[in-house]
Order: sequence, then C-alpha cells, then structure tokens
Amino acid sequence: MIKQINITNFQSHADTQIELTAGVNALIGSSDCGKTAILRSLVWVLTNRPRGKAFVRTGQEDCTVTVDYANETITRARNKNKNFYVVNDEKLTALGADVPEQVKRALPLSDINISAQLDGHFLILDSPGKIATTINNVVNLEDADEMLSELKAQIRQTDNLSECERLQE
Repeated sequence: MIKQINITNFQSHADTQIELTAGVNALIGSSDCGKTAILRSLVWVLTNRPRGKAFVRTGQEDCTVTVDYANETITRARNKNKNFYVVNDEKLTALGADVPEQVKRALPLSDINISAQLDGHFLILDSPGKIATTINNVVNLEDADEMLSELKAQIRQTDNLSECERLQE
C-alpha cells in the first residue's frame, strides 16, 4: 500500500505531501487545483513517462516525486542535468522510457491500480468479456491453468495409485 506521496515542482505542485490510508483513497477538489497532476506524478514514477521536462513546474529546474510503499521508498527525480530514480538509497539512472527493475520490484503497481480522471467506472459498465480479461490479468489465471495442465499430465503418466491420489489432492 502507498503510505505517502511527496511531490516537489511537478506541474502545479510546488511542495505537496499526501498521506494515504488503507483501502480506497479519492482525490476531490475544485477544478484545476492539481488532482490530475497528483495522478500524473505517480504515473511518472511507475512508467518513466512523460519524458522530457514539460511537467516541471514553471520557473523551476528540478522536480521530484517520492513514494513510500510498504517498506520501500522510491524517488523519481529530474533536474537540469540528470534524470534518475532512487530506491532505498540506491541511485539508478533513468534511460529512455525504461523503468529500472528495482523500481518495478519495489513498487509493484500497474494501470489497474490507478484510475484516471476520465476513466469509466471500474468494471461496472464493461462487457462480460472485458471484465473476464481484467480479472484474468489481475489474478494470473493463465499461470493456474498451466499448473493444472502439468498436474493432469503427471496424473496420467503415473501408475502408482497413492502418487496419483497425492497429485489429485
């Protein structure tokens, strides 16, 4: 769970700290007050996008977003000369559009974890096929199917009744 997000010089945020709680967190506020910029800053950490520096606050040269997730601290930073991540005090260069593996392991989130401003209601109005695909992606059903196929093959290949019963359990 993300515990806190600290945003410095990202779009409209000069210095913002957001503490999150367990469960669902919602960003509310009047129009054009920085809600979407908070989501964009989190997406920047997760995806190393957008590239460039158009998101750096006007008049500033550096920008940082720090995410406290579980027992990990992940910082994404850009300044005049460098573009980098820091994961638990280990500095990592951000090259191109790639996200370092250490960041992916420390912050195991994906698109399914973040709802953007214009996204529809999650799964409510989707077709049954889209709902099934989303659930399959979340719970990795293809891995379970593969394991089940392997077990069935082992059961077919064994002549030992007790081993067959053990595999079925």
